[in-house]
This record gives sequence, structure tokens and C-alpha cells, in this order.
Amino acid sequence: MSDKIILITNDDGISAPGIRMLAEAAKDFGTVYVVAPDSAQSAMSHITLHQNQ
Repeated sequence: MSDKIILITNDDGISAPGIRMLAEAAKDFGTVYVVAPDSAQSAMSHITLHQNQ
């Protein structure tokens, strides 16, 4: 059986405690890769600014 590849990502940043805990827990199940921004980017792609005039 080949080793599983596990990708873990978030938008809360690489230093968020949850992403590190998840990566640690997942390492027994395969090779873990973590991809995350260097700082929190929550909802960055969903922000719409509108000004009523």
C-alpha cells in the first residue's frame, strides 16, 4: 500500500494552533503537507465594499 498524501490548509495563517494540531494528528496516516498564508486571511476573497450615495 502506498503512503497517503494529506494536504492541510486554512485561511487563519500558518501560526494558527488548529492547523498545527491537525498536521500533528494526521502524520500517522501519511505524508502531510501544510499550505497556509503567513498571516490570517479569513474571508479575503469574499469582501465586497459598497457605498450608498
